[in-house]
Amino acid sequence: MLNRLVRRPSPAMVVAFVAVCVALSGTSYGADVRDAATGLITGAQIKDGSVALKDLTSNARKSLKGNRGRRGATGATGATGATGLTGAKGDPGANFTLATTLPSGQTLRGGYSLWGGGVGTFLGTAIDYRIPLAQPIPAGNAHFVSGVAFTPQCPGFGQALAGHMCLYEEVHSNTAFGVIYSHVNNVQVQTGTSAGGFQVYFTVTGASAYTYGEWAVTAP
Repeated sequence: MLNRLVRRPSPAMVVAFVAVCVALSGTSYGADVRDAATGLITGAQIKDGSVALKDLTSNARKSLKGNRGRRGATGATGATGATGLTGAKGDPGANFTLATTLPSGQTLRGGYSLWGGGVGTFLGTAIDYRIPLAQPIPAGNAHFVSGVAFTPQCPGFGQALAGHMCLYEEVHSNTAFGVIYSHVNNVQVQTGTSAGGFQVYFTVTGASAYTYGEWAVTAP
């Protein structure tokens, strides 16, 4: 038996064979549009309008954002809600009328100022408590304090022991303290204070006389 020698076709013959097949099939092929460096198709190589929505992946379709729609019409006003529960009643406010009296242990404070007059005359004034006391302050509990000569009953400006009234003279010139007293129906009834206030006078001892200070009273 004779062995036949089988030869491989040459490259030129292969190219010629492919060319004949293409020519006979009538099919044309375009050039490769992939990027030569990366092997990928770039945006510059895609014609506008050539990619449809169906050609995109689902994730790409989800990332697309449409134009903002028109604002809808205002809805109708909702129904009024039920009335809330009534709150707890507050504590009564303080009553500062003459129909009440100052509670025990509470303090009223005020100021006074007097000036003028000739030598041998008097300087005086009347002080009304904004809230009356339940009872008068006796003479022994109505105190005059000049400067900072404080006492246990009058321990400092604006202070008074319960059941006491303290008249604090802060500054004075050419005056001498007279007396603290009270009137009821234009009659002097005591050298102390009434339940509604007191009066005080000073004797003028020289020209340009003046005295001023403050007072405090604490209800017994």
